[in-house]
Amino acid sequence: GTPEGWGKDRSVRAKQDMQGMSRNETCPLPGREKHCLMQFVGKRTASVGFPANHGVIPSPLAKGGKRGVCPHNRRNRTRRTANACLALLALSVASSSARAQESAKPRSPLDWPIIGRIASPRLTECSGIVKSVKHPGIFWAHNDSDQPTTLFAIKLTGEVIAEIPITGAKNVDWEDITIDRHGKLYIADIGDNLLRRKNYTIYELPEPDPFAKPLKPAAVERTWSFQFPNGSTDSEALFVHKGEFYLITKETRVRPTLFHLKRESADTLTPEPVCTIPLAPITAADVSADGKRLALTSYGQLAVFELGDDLAAIAKAEPKRIAYPLHLQTEACCFDGNDVIIAAESRQIWRVTAAEIKAGMRRIE
Repeated sequence: GTPEGWGKDRSVRAKQDMQGMSRNETCPLPGREKHCLMQFVGKRTASVGFPANHGVIPSPLAKGGKRGVCPHNRRNRTRRTANACLALLALSVASSSARAQESAKPRSPLDWPIIGRIASPRLTECSGIVKSVKHPGIFWAHNDSDQPTTLFAIKLTGEVIAEIPITGAKNVDWEDITIDRHGKLYIADIGDNLLRRKNYTIYELPEPDPFAKPLKPAAVERTWSFQFPNGSTDSEALFVHKGEFYLITKETRVRPTLFHLKRESADTLTPEPVCTIPLAPITAADVSADGKRLALTSYGQLAVFELGDDLAAIAKAEPKRIAYPLHLQTEACCFDGNDVIIAAESRQIWRVTAAEIKAGMRRIE
C-alpha cells in the first residue's frame, strides 16, 4: 500500500532524501532504511511493517521542515536529548528573566485586581471618597450632582454599611469630600460643568456613627460659601492641609489652579491662587495623614506629589505617576495609610500600593 500523500514520485524523493542523510543519520535497523525514511517523508500507514520497537514519528518534510533524522540511531538520540535539555534550560532562564522584568514594572489598573465593587444601586456615581478617622475600615463616599444628600459608609470590598441622610445641605454638584484629624467631614459642592454658578459651598459636619441603632441623620454644623475672582469656575478637588482648605480647578486646555480658600469669617471663604498644577484635568484630591503627600487623580493617571512647607513648589515638582486607560472615569481618591484608593463612577475600587507609587513611571505628557 502507498502511504497517503506520498505521490507517484515517492521513489525519487526517497532516494534524494537517503542521499542527503549523513552516515550517522542512517537508520541502524537493517533493511529498514528506506521504509524509515519513507515514514519520515510520508504519513503513518498500516502497510509499513516496522518492528514493534521501531517507533513512528511525524514527518518533518510533511510539515515543510528539513530532511528528517532517523530516531533510532543512538548517537542521534543522545544528540537530540542534549539539544533538548539545552533548549529547555535557555527557555527557563529567558522566562525567569522576563518574569523578573515584568514584576519590576508598575502595574496599570487593568492589571490590578479590583478589590471591591460598590454594591448599593443608590451610589450610582461615586464622586468622592475619604477614609474615616474614627471608624476603622470605614470609608465615606457620596454621589455626584442632583442626587439625594446622602453619605454612604462603605468598606473597600464595596459593601455598604450605612446610608446616612444629611440635613441642612443641598446637592447641586457634590464633587469631593475630605476630613481633618479631628473627624470633621467637609463636603465640596463645587462642580460647575456648564459654568452657570456664582456661589460655591463647603458643608462641615462631624463624622456620623455608621453602626448606630437606629441610624440618625447627620446635620450640617457650618456652611462655607465663596465666589471665584474670575467668575464661574468648575472644580472637583478639595483637601485640608494644616487646617486650611485648598481647592484645585478642573481645566482641560490649561494648567489647573491651586487655590487657598482663606477663611474670612465664620461662613465666608476667599479663594487666593497659590500656583498651577502640572496635571489636567484634576478630578479628585487627598492629602496623606502625615501631610507629606498629595494624591491627585485625572482621566488616565494618578499623580502623587511630595509636599513641603511651600505648596507653590508643586508647580515645578515631578510627581510619581501611575497611568491607566482614559475610559476609566476615576473621580474619587483617598489615602489608606501610604496606599492610595481609587474609585470610579462605574463603581470599581482599586488600591495602588506605596511600593507601586514609589516605583512610579515616566512622565506622561
